[in-house]
Amino acid sequence: MGANAVLFPTLLPLLRADFHLDLATVGVVFPINSVGALIGGLVAGAGSDRVGRKPFLLFPALFSAVGMGAATLSHSWVGFVVGYLVLGVAQGAFSITVNAVVMDVSSKAHSKALNYLHGCYSLGAMLSPIVVTLLFRYLVQWRMVLAFAACNWILIFCLSVLATPPATNPTPEPHRSPFQFVINPLLGLLFMLTFFYNGTAWVLIGWVKTFLQAGNYPPEQATLMLSVFYCALTIGRFGCASFAERWGYRRTLMYSALGALLVYPLIIFSSAILWIGAGVFLCALFLAPLYPTAIAYGTQQFAERRGAITGLLSMALSLGSTLPPYWTGWLGKQFGLAAALRWNYALLFPLFTITLFIPVLRTTPSEK
Repeated sequence: MGANAVLFPTLLPLLRADFHLDLATVGVVFPINSVGALIGGLVAGAGSDRVGRKPFLLFPALFSAVGMGAATLSHSWVGFVVGYLVLGVAQGAFSITVNAVVMDVSSKAHSKALNYLHGCYSLGAMLSPIVVTLLFRYLVQWRMVLAFAACNWILIFCLSVLATPPATNPTPEPHRSPFQFVINPLLGLLFMLTFFYNGTAWVLIGWVKTFLQAGNYPPEQATLMLSVFYCALTIGRFGCASFAERWGYRRTLMYSALGALLVYPLIIFSSAILWIGAGVFLCALFLAPLYPTAIAYGTQQFAERRGAITGLLSMALSLGSTLPPYWTGWLGKQFGLAAALRWNYALLFPLFTITLFIPVLRTTPSEK
């Protein structure tokens, strides 16, 4: 999934040239794909708690292949966007279900298990731009890359057929109304934390390659910056898996947000590629534990609603990957991408502030 997820940012300059698009128009794919993921995540989050996980592995994997195939074969920009909308719905549902399955089998060490899971995702995302860059040395077209990704989703479908997820409780606790669940203040904090985290991450993932190429850096350096980001994300998540349970979830969230706040200026105020690369690496390293730990925190508090919690936070994740990348494209068209990336630094201030208001989770050993 990680390898497939970063194909659009990797191929974005080629798509702009092939379809003759400006920054604002090509940036429309970010909200379209994310709105789809939001819809799919909400449906799968509540549905998999009630009817079981298996259907929400099989059908989303199949429709991901359909959406990716439609984008591959389309010769119009509208057709490409429609294909990515289908892909977004299916990926959103599949991602939420995989997270819920891992929590079902991980006892109480949710943060450890989720950081391992998301570390594997980041590993795939790290390798993908490297592989694509090597393929283009041999004149492989972007449609061939997407066709290969569609085949990957068919493989994921076949693996899902073999999967046997554990049984889930068919209904939530009877004494808790859905209304009370949704308006819980703690969930509001986790929702906003997830939004600001993913907004920061996707501005970098979505636009750093285009930003560097606009600054006349070599295309290979610009593409490999995505791998730098995901390399740090992989290291951060596997590393966090070893200490999050000991540190406690609140402390992990707070230190991660503070670190990202301190290192982001290396990206936006540097001109040397090594300093920019160091900023991207360190920012991703600190951002890495935020989403898995936020899910773990929420599901520890609402164990009977794991799918729904993951679905709710996926809505925040989708909004984060929708609005900031889109407004970055619009601002980049008006004022230049460098200025747009500087303005997005503001996302990290509320991210850190939110972690100060998240209460200590008493169910983790280090926070008793």
